[in-house]
Amino acid sequence: MSAPEQPTPSQYRRHWLSAEQLGLLLAIAAGAFLRFNGLTHRELSADEANSWAAAAVPTVSKVVELQAVLNPGKLPLHDLLLHFWITVFGDGVFSMRFLSALMGTMAIPAVYFAGKLLFQELHPLFTDSRESRLSPACLGTLLFSVNLVTIKYAQEARMYSLVLLAALAQVIIFLRMYLAPKGALFCLLVILTGLCAAANFSALLVFAAEAAFLASEVLSGRTRSYVGSAKRVALLLGSLGLGTLVFLAFSVEALQTSRRAIEGGVLSWIKPPKFWEPIALFNKATGTFAFPVIALAATIGVLKNKRWRSVSVRFLLFWMWAPVIALFSASLVAMPLLVERYVLSSFVPFILLAGLGIHTIVRPGPRAGFLALALTLSIGHWYSYGLKPHDAQWREASYFAERLTSSFQTVAVAPAHAVNVVRYYTAPALRASIVPAQDEKPAARILILGDQGVSNSERARLERLYPYAALVLRGVEVRLRDQD
Repeated sequence: MSAPEQPTPSQYRRHWLSAEQLGLLLAIAAGAFLRFNGLTHRELSADEANSWAAAAVPTVSKVVELQAVLNPGKLPLHDLLLHFWITVFGDGVFSMRFLSALMGTMAIPAVYFAGKLLFQELHPLFTDSRESRLSPACLGTLLFSVNLVTIKYAQEARMYSLVLLAALAQVIIFLRMYLAPKGALFCLLVILTGLCAAANFSALLVFAAEAAFLASEVLSGRTRSYVGSAKRVALLLGSLGLGTLVFLAFSVEALQTSRRAIEGGVLSWIKPPKFWEPIALFNKATGTFAFPVIALAATIGVLKNKRWRSVSVRFLLFWMWAPVIALFSASLVAMPLLVERYVLSSFVPFILLAGLGIHTIVRPGPRAGFLALALTLSIGHWYSYGLKPHDAQWREASYFAERLTSSFQTVAVAPAHAVNVVRYYTAPALRASIVPAQDEKPAARILILGDQGVSNSERARLERLYPYAALVLRGVEVRLRDQD
């Protein structure tokens, strides 16, 4: 009688999670912890308070009306979502930021799925059957989960987490269409393109990057190898164009409001970029110490994969650089626009290229060491950022001013866009008496003056009108007309 057959090691492994699955779960767990941790450590910002003011009104029609005034540059997609969220969970700082942190956490598996499409389906060259070796998608997702810039914007009650998640979903469907176009995917890509642009107009830069990538593939003659036919390219470009047209059809008034807001100086805080700003943008996003390591890994990822012959690398480079270069060019010829929040999705391909570069390191020890170094420095960047306060103390200023005022006495606020953050921290019965400094009628006795967003000439005028500093706080002060 022969001995019973012993299970093979691969059969044992089927009962346990693979290294790839463990890596993805670790990325989601670590990313969720970092995004949900400390949601109330910072006070509400003036921009967040404008989202609250638009979303907290009783009716949907009022949300749409207020959003166009308070949050130009986008359609009311986020504020409507926040409106329904507030209806169920309330408008506390933790509650409103929880929604953003949730969408920021959902972006982590979305990065993984985008990476899998790029590295294992779009270009099977990167497929690695060894279960003990993490894929480029998983390595990039681990780096993304601890990246400070994505954590920071996932902790704001603003639309940036929604924009990033929508952009990732749109890119995933775009890549699916690139692999095998179908009618359902065409419709879905049109819808996602429109919704993504509605979340923030800066998402149009992602579509421009995709269109530029397709144009490059056609002009270089690679479409036969990777796309299959000119008809497939036409479907992809058509879906991007149709989605943009659907968006524009609903955005005529919003675009006009945005133009007026820009002419009124709503973006005057953005400084003209230096010639090295495109590189500095990625440095700032990943950290001074982590950037050289991640940039080296990304460079290895580009150069070690047959240079420009990899369609995945080409797509990632277009996705990474096209939005940044477009805003940099616009900043030089028109007005400064190059800030990290407007190119948030461009950090995803940079990190995925770094994951690809780490994956190309053959020996397990150096590969694990490189990954550990990149993760440690990224977490260190997050930790050092949290050691210093990055908010203004609007809450303390509002409480102090409220104690000094009698019922319905006017309190002036500068800059004007900070009115709603003072109203948020003021008792509801007194909110109507909180007005922008230029609208105070009759003249207010108390001024809450922020450090940012007020020109030097306006600050000098206000300090003459309110010569007594009653309370000086971080980023804000309370000033009086008459000394008590």
